[in-house]
Formats: sequence, C-alpha cells, structure tokens
Amino acid sequence: LKAAKEKLTRTNADMTKADGERKAADAAQKTSTAEVAKAKASYDASEKAAKAAEALSATVRNDANKPAPEKQKAKQDADTKRKAATAAKSAHDKLVAAKLNPANQKLAASDKTLTTAKAGKDAAAKEVARLEAELKKATQDVAAVTAALKQAEQKATRRCRGPLPDTDPRSCPRRLGLDTGA
Repeated sequence: LKAAKEKLTRTNADMTKADGERKAADAAQKTSTAEVAKAKASYDASEKAAKAAEALSATVRNDANKPAPEKQKAKQDADTKRKAATAAKSAHDKLVAAKLNPANQKLAASDKTLTTAKAGKDAAAKEVARLEAELKKATQDVAAVTAALKQAEQKATRRCRGPLPDTDPRSCPRRLGLDTGA
C-alpha cells in the first residue's frame, strides 16, 4: 500500500508538471497566433493597397492624356506597394514557420504528455483504492477472527471454573486439549 501511495504521489506530481507545461504551451500558442494574426492583417492591408495602386497605374498608363512622368510615378507607387505586400507576406510566412508551427507542435506534445500522466494517475489511484479495500477487508477479517477467539476463550473459561486447579485434566479438559468428546 505504501509503494502504491508513493506511486500515486509521483504520478500526481507528473500530472501537475504536465498540466503546467500544457498551460505554458497553450499560452505560447495563443501569443504566436496573435502575432501571426497581426502579420496577416498587415499583409492583407498591404496586398489591398498594392492591388489598388496597380489598378490605378494600369488606368493611368492606358490614359493617353496623362503625361509620362505621372505614368512613371504611378508605376513606381504600384511597384513600391507590391514590394511592401511581398515583404509583409514573407514576414507572415516566417512567423508561421518560426513561431506558430513550433508552438502548435509543443501544444500537441504537451497534450499527449498530459493524457499519459492522467492515465498513470488514474491507474495509480485505482491501485491504491484496490489495496485500501483489501486492507479494509483484511482488517475486518482479523477483527472477526479476534472476536471469535475472544468469544471461544470466554466460553472455555466459564466451563473450566471449579475447585480443581487449571492444570488438572478433570477441571478443564477442553483448555488442555484433552477433550474426549464425552
């Protein structure tokens, strides 16, 4: 029982540790998700601006009444915004690869560790409960045997009282193991 209780204590400690690791992994994953969401919003905004600048550049380029410097300026603006959108996309992808994916993997691993620790704790708790039940039954059996022995002694003592000494076979043959059944 002592060994089982020690095992339960160890598995409780393992589960507490695994739960702490799971919470830390969850927090890291949430932080990474928030960073990736910001990067995605930045990318989406720069992509939208790049598309608008490209559309304006195409319109200006196709307008014969616009002077060449204005057309050049619109093209440069579209190119600059496209580069910004590409950089934002790259930053988003790097965040996903460097932070979000590892955080998700660590979260999955900590979930597995927590599940294993919980199973170990449950098994140890069942073993302790089983051993405690066996101990309780054994204690009850010992108490019953003790009570029966005490009762038998009391019966034998009542029958063996008399004027002869206890060592005389005629005074108490049952106590001395000399009972012939007569």
